[in-house]
Amino acid sequence: MGPDELSGKPLPHVVEQMVASTARSMESVADAAAGRFRKFGDTLDLGESHAAGVDRSSFSRGETPTLDLRRSIPDNEAEGVDYWDPDSDAWGESSGGRFDTVDMGDGHIGEDIPGRVSDTGVRYLRTEAERRPFRLDIRDGLVRDANGNLFDTTNANVRDALGRRLRRAIFVMDEHGNIYASLFAKRHVFQHSSFLAGGPVAGAGELEVVNGEIRLITDQSGHYLPTQHLMRQVLTRLEESEVRLRPDQVRMLATE
Repeated sequence: MGPDELSGKPLPHVVEQMVASTARSMESVADAAAGRFRKFGDTLDLGESHAAGVDRSSFSRGETPTLDLRRSIPDNEAEGVDYWDPDSDAWGESSGGRFDTVDMGDGHIGEDIPGRVSDTGVRYLRTEAERRPFRLDIRDGLVRDANGNLFDTTNANVRDALGRRLRRAIFVMDEHGNIYASLFAKRHVFQHSSFLAGGPVAGAGELEVVNGEIRLITDQSGHYLPTQHLMRQVLTRLEESEVRLRPDQVRMLATE
């Protein structure tokens, strides 16, 4: 409101008009700020910042919102999470994902809920603290476990679809190149989806390792059905750590 509009009018009227004008201006600023926050909130709900997705339509239906388990919750930098840095000989903080990823198959979503696929549901490692004991340290061509011991799958308790015991560990690689493996796997109890809590992976399969030396690597994973591209990513990661594999030590089921 300009000075010309108030000229010649009674003082009480002038004060009333100025107050009203100020209130409208403040309301406009508040609406603009609220709009920005709503936009930010929508981004988080949709998982575009790698947050767990929420089915917001369930709110309007009066239902309990469900998490989209295909998205993983990122580790907070405040937790001191370390990631493999291929340009150094030590663990370093990640500056973002290096590798492409694939989502878990839709048919497996909700498998961690007790009673859905088993009494306890599939175990999900939801935090870095839970995943850390499964993370491999691969350097100088050798594979070591989280305690620094040479990794060995000779006594692994992993079985195939027919129940036959395999001397292999199951593994996944995340977008940063961290590889997690387990000597134990059981259908509907602990599976490939367990490591990253149903989140996307940059590679998945099986490892046969003897005294730290990889004898065989496969892309066998019914949860993720990794492509050859993802398998090549894993091989690239291993090459960075001086692991040299012969063609007969790489078994790919993917056709593309």
